[in-house]
Amino acid sequence: MSSKQNSYLSAAKLKVICANILSSSFSNRHIAKIARVSPTSVERIRKKIKVLKINDPMTFNHMSPQELYNTLYPLEPRKTVRSDSESKNLPDFNEIVEKIHENKQTITDSYKDYLYDSQLKQLTPLSLSYYSARVNEIEKKLKESEPEYYYAQSFPYGVYAQLDFSGDKYELLTYNGRVSCWIMAICFPASYYVYAEFVTAQSTAESCRVIGNACRYIENRHPSVLVVDNARCWVNRHNGAEAVINENFAYYIQQLGMCAEACPVRHPQAKSAVESSIGLIERRLEAKRNEFSNNQRTISEHNKVLTGLVNNLINQAPFRKSSDKTREYLFKTHELPLLTVASKYHSIRGQYLHDSSSVLPDTD
Repeated sequence: MSSKQNSYLSAAKLKVICANILSSSFSNRHIAKIARVSPTSVERIRKKIKVLKINDPMTFNHMSPQELYNTLYPLEPRKTVRSDSESKNLPDFNEIVEKIHENKQTITDSYKDYLYDSQLKQLTPLSLSYYSARVNEIEKKLKESEPEYYYAQSFPYGVYAQLDFSGDKYELLTYNGRVSCWIMAICFPASYYVYAEFVTAQSTAESCRVIGNACRYIENRHPSVLVVDNARCWVNRHNGAEAVINENFAYYIQQLGMCAEACPVRHPQAKSAVESSIGLIERRLEAKRNEFSNNQRTISEHNKVLTGLVNNLINQAPFRKSSDKTREYLFKTHELPLLTVASKYHSIRGQYLHDSSSVLPDTD
């Protein structure tokens, strides 16, 4: 039997159906029950017979299987050899993974969109299990090929930001001499957007200063939760089950409408977005160190240069091999509109800190 014949009903079933259509007044449902096929299949054959204007029940009885197929399916000679690319909806899985990340979808929600698209195109959809396996395969390849890749689908837009300090130190030439600084980064794990400044110490005061500046920089908006690690400037102690947030730090961010959430001791991946961003900053600024050590500026001016470099080299740079869907695009399109507008915003000099001796210092 040819491949074409394999795709349709058997010749015997076709003859039974044709004979009943031409010699009885049975309904499609009744004929389908006799031939053990679907009523839809019977209806399709009935329409073909009508188009062919065949009335004699014996016409099909005398045909060979090949003649039967050629008579009933003259306009569909290639249907049985149709390839998967013609009969199935085979999407671009790289594009799907990109949409999943951008829209913060689950694979199941993405699959529902794919099913709808398949219906519109009148193509056969892939199974959910195959669809999920391909998505996971693409993500695995991305993680292996891109060191800064991390999957943050679980973070909704406009809720979280993560804080971290660099391991590397940077020498800044200022009007008061050379100053050794770290970089503090604030990363939004849903859009991957990152803001960074130099800090003279890994302290509560410096952290609050950077947070205040970051909120101003993003149009007086802020996330709801700041995810921190167990640095003493943020967390007094963490026994594994419960964290005690640094009182001054907690008070400052509460006044701005935020709360702190300590990263679980054994689950550092909870703030992997900012850790990845810090690594990216250190790698991409390696060739720019002379920009800070050879040019005399105030620390505020150095920070403006740093902000510009981070924007150009990271936020506006191609992200996951896309020049259009950059971190800045994701942030401005999806994240920024959902951030909370600060209702109480004053000086960053530390008036929200309990201890007046902890007033944020001038950095110049």
